[in-house]
Amino acid sequence: MVNRFKFSLLSVIFVLVVLMSSVGVFAALSTSDFTISLLDQNPDPVEPGETVRIEIQIQNDGTSTDDDVIVHIEPSYPLSVYGDSEVNIGRLRSGSLSQSVEFDLLVANGAIEGNAEFDVYLELAGTEAFERTTLTVDIDTYDARLDISNVELDPMPVLAGQEASLIVTLSNKADSLLKSITASLDFDDDDLPFAPYQSSSEKTVGNLGAGNAVGLQYKIYVDPSAEPGLYKVPLTLDYSDNAGASYSTEELVTILVGANLDLDIQVRNSEIWRGAKTGDVTFEIQNKGLGEIKSATLSLVDSTDGSYEVIGSQSSFYLGNVDADDTETEELTLKINSRKDVELIVMLSYLDSLNVEQSEEFIVNLAVPSKSEAVALGLTNGSGVGKFVVLLILAGAGYWYWRKKKKQKESLAEKSIHHATSKVSGSSSKGKKR
Repeated sequence: MVNRFKFSLLSVIFVLVVLMSSVGVFAALSTSDFTISLLDQNPDPVEPGETVRIEIQIQNDGTSTDDDVIVHIEPSYPLSVYGDSEVNIGRLRSGSLSQSVEFDLLVANGAIEGNAEFDVYLELAGTEAFERTTLTVDIDTYDARLDISNVELDPMPVLAGQEASLIVTLSNKADSLLKSITASLDFDDDDLPFAPYQSSSEKTVGNLGAGNAVGLQYKIYVDPSAEPGLYKVPLTLDYSDNAGASYSTEELVTILVGANLDLDIQVRNSEIWRGAKTGDVTFEIQNKGLGEIKSATLSLVDSTDGSYEVIGSQSSFYLGNVDADDTETEELTLKINSRKDVELIVMLSYLDSLNVEQSEEFIVNLAVPSKSEAVALGLTNGSGVGKFVVLLILAGAGYWYWRKKKKQKESLAEKSIHHATSKVSGSSSKGKKR
């Protein structure tokens, strides 16, 4: 009997404890008056495949909470948590003061247009007490949209007078089928140096499914007189959606036209010969192409076999711009360690007509003439002995010429005397005969 009484008493006490705990939790919730609302979503509306940031506002119009308040979200498809799913915002004071908290949600690619729901739970830390509110995110699917997702030009850049292949990739960004697609390149502008080549400037596609892409190939020809640069060609897109609505948009396709560069480097003048292995060498840079080069720098690369070396610390010189069909010169002082012609390695760095950095290496032949060749080229004079020999020869020739003239005069004089004597003798003989 006593045992039954004790068991009954314990049962009553347990029930009272449970009731008191429940009453405390209930009291904690009932004495607080929470209002949960969606303050903002960004972007609004959000599209499938994107993330959206939601800002939730919690307002307590009741009494202050004794425990921390934890905000927890549970989204439903097509939404999912992108980051943290709960935040402890601490105790909430009473009154009209509000607290806001932010969460990130991810919208599934297959989401349809409309409102997507997610639940917001307010929980008191250390208890099982909670309050739930359902909020929504506004989802808007893509409009019928046909975009250019890629443009390829082969070759790139294309040169004046050259043919090229232009591939334009169109992507269906809508969530439904697009039909009767026409893509037309417009070359009618007189400032555009292009024309269709073995191909039409208009391409058509019957259907293009949602999320799909298609590549359209155009063949073009560049006018031989085209200036280097960047050209924008209009591309008109006409299409309709699955509901029959028609659309027309104009995009721009960029085509890069480069310049025909024909560069050469030669030795214009050299003071070096086998008897004088150190001297100034003048390089001439020739731009025989149609395009200008800019910010050009000339550098002499170190010899791999020691056949030459630069005298001085500077082996690189800034030339600046070299116009089409123009030349520039630069002078370096070199020392040659060879008795034969030397191949110089010259590097030319520059910006082309599209401001793209370029570098070209040239093998430039430097002739190392012999002494006689150097004399003929005016690089040096003959030796003193040579001059003396020449003078002797000239003097001898002069003396011989003088002697020859002198003998001729003496011979003429003798002949004149002999003739006069003969004449006198003849006259005397005639007189005696009479």
